[in-house]
Amino acid sequence: MQRLLHEGLPQLVRNAVVHGIETEEERIAGGKSSEGLVRIEMKRSSDGQLELVVFDDGRGIDVTRLRSKLVLNHQKSAQEVAAMSDRQVVGLIFEPGVSTSDEVTEHAGRGVGLDVLLALARETGAKMRVASTPNRNTRFTLQWSATA
Repeated sequence: MQRLLHEGLPQLVRNAVVHGIETEEERIAGGKSSEGLVRIEMKRSSDGQLELVVFDDGRGIDVTRLRSKLVLNHQKSAQEVAAMSDRQVVGLIFEPGVSTSDEVTEHAGRGVGLDVLLALARETGAKMRVASTPNRNTRFTLQWSATA
């Protein structure tokens, strides 16, 4: 778990800032405050489960754009992405090489990060979920059972 917190948590925060939080102008135009919010929570539920949540109030995951990027980058065919549910398409962000970024920078665009995070989560016995509302927010949740 220490490795996940040391390597995985920064990846989730980086993704929230780089992919999630819009520019000040975009936020204001979208009716949001000029400053973005990234919240990290770690808590133990009454049934003993441990949960790590990274939430941002940014742009959310644009499934239509993600479908287009998958086809454009030759990672899936147009027929394949058309046959997939939105949930299945979003699940592909954990695959190596998948990125929604238009350019490669120091912090984004290589499609390396969430695949490593998923591997770390599995190593520690965590279940991983992502929930996203376009133009509103994204929440990544890692959850460990009480027996883990």
